[in-house]
Amino acid sequence: MTLKKREKILVGATVALLVILAGRFLFIGGGGVGSLDQLRSKCKDLDDEVQGKRKRAERGRKAAARLAQWQKQSLPWDHEVARSLYQTRLRELVDQVKLRGAKVESTEGEMRGGVYYKQRFTIRARGTLDQLTELLHGFYSADYLHKIGRLTIKPIEDSQDLDLTVNIEALALPGADAKNKLPEGKAKRLKLAQLADYRKTVVRRKMESAKDGEEQPFAESGGLFAAYEPKRAPPPEPIVEPRQPEPEPPSFDLTKHTYVTATLEVDGRPQVWMDVRTKGDKLRLFEGDPFTIGEVDGKIVQIMPRQRYVVIEIDGQQREIRLGNNLHQMAQAANVDRVPQRQRKPALREEPPAEEKPAAEEKPGAEEKPLSRDQPVNGEKAMPADDDGSNVVDETKVEKDLDGQPTPEPVDEPEEESLVEEPSVFAE
Repeated sequence: MTLKKREKILVGATVALLVILAGRFLFIGGGGVGSLDQLRSKCKDLDDEVQGKRKRAERGRKAAARLAQWQKQSLPWDHEVARSLYQTRLRELVDQVKLRGAKVESTEGEMRGGVYYKQRFTIRARGTLDQLTELLHGFYSADYLHKIGRLTIKPIEDSQDLDLTVNIEALALPGADAKNKLPEGKAKRLKLAQLADYRKTVVRRKMESAKDGEEQPFAESGGLFAAYEPKRAPPPEPIVEPRQPEPEPPSFDLTKHTYVTATLEVDGRPQVWMDVRTKGDKLRLFEGDPFTIGEVDGKIVQIMPRQRYVVIEIDGQQREIRLGNNLHQMAQAANVDRVPQRQRKPALREEPPAEEKPAAEEKPGAEEKPLSRDQPVNGEKAMPADDDGSNVVDETKVEKDLDGQPTPEPVDEPEEESLVEEPSVFAE
C-alpha cells in the first residue's frame, strides 16, 4: 500500500513527537519541571556547604595563629619552673616600684580542661597612688599570659599610703616557646606609651577648671584620696511656707452689755432708749436712726412702744429685741420681715376669733354709758388717749424733763453680767 505524500508527513510528525516525549521521560525521570527545581536546590546546598567549610578553615587558621601567639606569651610548661620564674619577676617589679612591706605569695595551680595550667599569685603591700600606677604599668607592659583578677585598695587613716592587695592569674600552655625562662618582648595592650602619661591621667587628675590666665590645677601625687572631694550639687533651698497669721483675739463685745431700757413716744414719734453700761452711754434713737456700738453697726427699723419691743437691722438682717434684753441676745431671736414705718400698729396679742355667742338678754331700762378717758377698765386705770383713740405717753411730762432724763416705765432688768471678754456673733 502506497502512502500519499500528505499521509507520510503526518506519520513523520507523530513519530517525532513520540520520540521527544520518550526522551524527556527517560532522561529527566518523568518529574517534569519539579525535577529541575530539585537539581537547583541540591546545587545551592552544596555551594553553602563549601562556603561553610571555607569559613571553618579560615577560623582554624586564625585559631592556629592565636595559639602560636599564646605559646609565645605562655609561661614554661614546667609548672615549678614557671612558678619560680614568675614569682621572682613579681618581686623585682615590687622592688622597682618601692612598695613598703611587700609580700609576694603563690598558691598551688590547677589544670583546666586538659588545655592549660593556671597558677595564682598574690601581692600585699603599702604604697601611694603614684606607686600603684607604676606597678600596674609595669605589669601590663610584660607580654605574658597573665591578668589581675582582683585589686583591693583601702585608704589608711591619717596617711597618704594605700593598703594594696593584688590577685594575679598566669597561664602555661603545652608546647610553649619558653622552656627555662619567661617570654621576652613588650606587650602592645597599653593605649599610652609612657608611664608619665598615665601619671598625668591617674595621679595628677584635673580637679577643677582653670580660670583665664591661670595654670590648670592638679591634685599632687599621693594626696588624691586624702584631699580630693568630688563636687556635689548644692542642696536645694528649703521651701519655707509662709506662716499663717494667727487670728486676732476677739475685741471686747459691748453688745453684751447694751440693754434696751425703754420704748416710748416723743412728739408723736416712737423712740427707744439703749444703755451701754460699760461706757455709761445712753442712746436715744428714733426709727431710721443708725447707731454704732463697738464693732457693730446697725439701724433702728421699727419701734413698738406698746408691744415693748424694737426691730433692729444688723448686717442686712432684721431682728427683734424685747424690752430688757441686750443686743447680744437678739442673735437668738427669729428673723422678722421689714415693716414699713408708721404702718398700723399690731396688737400685743392676736386672739383667735371666738365662737359667736347669743347676746345676753338686755334688761329693760338699762342704758349703755360711754366710758370716760380716766375711768378704770377691769380694775386697771386707763391710759389717756388721743383724738384717734390710741393711747400715748403723757407728752407734757416728757417735755418737762427734756433737759434731764424722762422716767420711763419701770423695767425689771436682769443682773449685770460679768465684763469678761467673750466672742460675739456681731464681732467680725
